Amino acid sequence: MLQFLLSSLFFVFAYFLVIFCLRREMATATFPSTNLSSTISPPIEAAPCYFNDSAPTRSGRILAYSIIMLTSLIANFLVLAVFRRDRKMKKPINYFIINLCFSDLFITAIYMPRVLVTFAIGFEWHFEGAFGIISCKSVAFVYETAVTASILTVVIISFERYLLLVFPLKTVINVRSAKVIIIAIWAVAVLFRWPIAYGIKLYNKRGKMFCHLNLNDVFGSGSEKLYYNIILIALYAIPLFLIFVFYSVIIVTLKRRKSPGQGMRQESDDRKKKRDLRMLKMVMIVIAVFVICWLLYFIRFIILSYGVKLSQPCDLLFASFLLAHSNSAITPCLYFVFNENFRRGLQSLLASFFPECFITRVHSASVSDSSTNFGGRGSSEFGQEMKTTLGGGKTSVRAVSFQPKSI
Repeated sequence: MLQFLLSSLFFVFAYFLVIFCLRREMATATFPSTNLSSTISPPIEAAPCYFNDSAPTRSGRILAYSIIMLTSLIANFLVLAVFRRDRKMKKPINYFIINLCFSDLFITAIYMPRVLVTFAIGFEWHFEGAFGIISCKSVAFVYETAVTASILTVVIISFERYLLLVFPLKTVINVRSAKVIIIAIWAVAVLFRWPIAYGIKLYNKRGKMFCHLNLNDVFGSGSEKLYYNIILIALYAIPLFLIFVFYSVIIVTLKRRKSPGQGMRQESDDRKKKRDLRMLKMVMIVIAVFVICWLLYFIRFIILSYGVKLSQPCDLLFASFLLAHSNSAITPCLYFVFNENFRRGLQSLLASFFPECFITRVHSASVSDSSTNFGGRGSSEFGQEMKTTLGGGKTSVRAVSFQPKSI
């Protein structure tokens, strides 16, 4: 419910921001016959990209992106469904993970279709007039805002793990404060990206429309380089530094820490430590994958912000976007691979849709272990009991309860 409300507020704010920018745009622009003046940079340096691709190359790019889109949509929605079904998942760290899922879904559903169209027919924008301006501004603004929210969420996840493992006796971030932090993340992301909604415009070049951001034309000479440098420092350099510091302190603290007490207290502390280490391992892998996937994107961003000409900009553009956007498909899969709670939740979710498959599996495992768990009773006796208990396979809830812990 919080995520739905947050998303609604975000789009309402974005709507009014785009409408404000649209009023300014409509007051100063004419469509579609306006030509670029000599003081405005070309709509995009890579405008010829993909237009002259061979059919196999174009098909390969579209296929690769289609796989990423489909995987991202399915995997992220499964994570959301698991989180919604299980009350035990309502922990601060999981709220931040869900926030990452929403960011990935925004990127997948709003921006990736635009990338597919670009691979198919190039960068030309095929909508004109008011709808063209609204779609141009909205797609770019929502995409960049979602990317910014993802980066800020990754930093907050690192900070939350730092507080939990370095100060285990203090509860600094609870569920309520996590919700407030998520709202703050999106508010900050909107503030960082409002120049895009304000400055991006439709340009007519040789009879074709292009959706292009030229901050120098809107805010004055030098503003584009200044904005890119601020983004580079605030959204990449500083977050990387903070993540490195947080996990360095965490690793050093865990190596030095010794569990106090003996007996049952010692066993309880050891179990908690192992559980925290498993979660830490998953979070570190998720963050490492995030940094690796977006690294080429930001490197290209740095190069272009300084006006450096690239020998093969189209291939580099494709590689940077493909690697960056593949993170939206990889990350939710990592939750199921490395987190036992998400994995069990997924099994339970699938069992509710495919009960026959899970009942058969549970029946087989239980029969093989019947002599240990049911006082030496034979497999036929236990099989009859299961048949009676399950009531002919009408429910999978009780069937899951028979599943041994080793499965």
